[in-house]
Amino acid sequence: MGGFVIGVLVTATLTSGGVALASIPSSSGTFTGCAQKVGGALRVIDAQAGKRCLRSERKVTWSARGPAGAKGATGATGAAGATGAPGAGGATGATGATGAGGATGATGSAGPVGVTYVSTTVTAGAPNHTGVAKCPGSLNVVGGGAKLNAGGSVLDSHPYDRSPVIDGGDADDFPDDGWMAQVSTTVGATFIVYAICVAATSVS
Repeated sequence: MGGFVIGVLVTATLTSGGVALASIPSSSGTFTGCAQKVGGALRVIDAQAGKRCLRSERKVTWSARGPAGAKGATGATGAAGATGAPGAGGATGATGATGAGGATGATGSAGPVGVTYVSTTVTAGAPNHTGVAKCPGSLNVVGGGAKLNAGGSVLDSHPYDRSPVIDGGDADDFPDDGWMAQVSTTVGATFIVYAICVAATSVS
């Protein structure tokens, strides 16, 4: 059974001079993460402070800002207060002049790019069956795995590159486009293949 861990950690350290904050994201607005080559677990590091990925991991970076021109999220509406007692009726006042229209507010800043989780349920047509979970659009995979819904075992689990013949993609591009898993299970049983996708700007 595959698994994954996603986390973003900003460390605050108390010192005699105050509070020191780690650079996540970096001053250029970039997140840096380390994805396990086996299993796909992802952790975020402070690359600006000199932190590096292990040999068993692949470095992944992505922008901390979303698509240009996107508006900020609208805040939730507060709960209505209790209804007060009716007041005494006042005299009708004169109609006031129509006020001038207010100025249009500024466009909010773009939000951070999130991590997209994609899963595909596959029905085994043979004792050893392969399934694929593809990242949408231009997103790239940084981890994934497979989950069995019946007895059996995961034989192989690794990143997947689109085939130009089947999917209209580029089989030689990098980073990869999804996650592939081969399982040994009962014919007709279902299993799930999942992929963890981000808008990566570089993978090494």
